[in-house]
Amino acid sequence: MNIEQYIRSECDRQYTKNYEAMKDAFDLANGYFGSVESLVCALGHKVEPEKNPRCWRIGTGFSHNYRTSHVGFMFGPSACPTGEVPLRMERWNEFAESILDRNYECSVEDADSLIKTLLDIHPFVDGNGRVASILRNLMIGSMDDPQPLPYYYGNA
Repeated sequence: MNIEQYIRSECDRQYTKNYEAMKDAFDLANGYFGSVESLVCALGHKVEPEKNPRCWRIGTGFSHNYRTSHVGFMFGPSACPTGEVPLRMERWNEFAESILDRNYECSVEDADSLIKTLLDIHPFVDGNGRVASILRNLMIGSMDDPQPLPYYYGNA
């Protein structure tokens, strides 16, 4: 699938018309050099700049842009409780850093495990599916031929 088709299909599937923001996020990931934590936060901001504030660093500190309100899913249970998001994301980042290579790549099985866990945490107010889709393509090395995000919670 070409990149334009991929961006349109993922945005349509996830009920947004914010194609330019998705393209900006995809371009950011395709050549990013930094921590997994900062990549995830930057992607969250890029796909939904109005809903997910920019993350920033001062000295050695890092401010994430994770959600601070409850989120429920259209089909199924709620995301993890708001108060647990920072700790779960810290653990997710540690796990991701341990299995990803320097180009953020890993096996499809490891990528799917990471992405499913990220979606269970649901760190952002909006745009989690688009962030997960971009990350999965980066992790499986398919940025030149991106694939839609699989349905991890049954059929659509």
